[in-house]
Amino acid sequence: MTKARRLLDKVDEMRRQRTELINQLREALHLDDVTGDLLASPVNHGQSDLEELFKTRLKKHDYLVGLLKQNMAAQQNIETALIDLNAEFAPKATSLRDTRQKRSSELEQLLLSSKVYNDVVQKCQEGFRFYEELTCRFSDLRRELEQVADRLTIEESRLVSVPPPTNAISTSSVTPPGRSALL
Repeated sequence: MTKARRLLDKVDEMRRQRTELINQLREALHLDDVTGDLLASPVNHGQSDLEELFKTRLKKHDYLVGLLKQNMAAQQNIETALIDLNAEFAPKATSLRDTRQKRSSELEQLLLSSKVYNDVVQKCQEGFRFYEELTCRFSDLRRELEQVADRLTIEESRLVSVPPPTNAISTSSVTPPGRSALL
C-alpha cells in the first residue's frame, strides 16, 4: 500500500509539474511575440526566412519543451509501474475480497445461530416451567394420595381391631320354623 501511495503521490507531483511547465511555456511564448519582428522586417521575406525565424525563436524554448517531454516519459513509466503494482496486488485483492465474503457469511451464520440459540433457551425455560408446575401438581397429588392411604390404613386397622358384636346370632343354632332341631 505504501508503494501505491508513493506512486500516486508521484503522479500528482508530475501532474502539478506538467501544469507548471505548460504555464511557463505559454507565458514564455506570449512574451516572445514574433509579431513585432515580422512587422519591423522587410516585407520580401521568403518562406525559408520565415521558417528560420520561427525555428530560431522556438529553439529558445527547447529547454521547457524538453522538460515537458521528460515529464511525459516519466508519466508513462509511472503508469507502467502502477499497472505492474495492480497486477501484483490483484491476487491479494481477490484473496481479501474472498476473506471478507467468508467473514460476512460466518457473521450471518453466527447471528442466525444466536437467534436460534435464544429461541432454544426460551423453549427450554418454558419446558422447565412446565415441568416445575407438573412436579408441583404431582407433589400435591402424592400428598393427597398419602393422606387417602393413611385414612384407609387407619380405617382398615380400626375395622380389624373391632370385635364382632355380642348379639350376633350363630348360624348353626338357628333352626328354621317347622323343623326340629335334632335332625
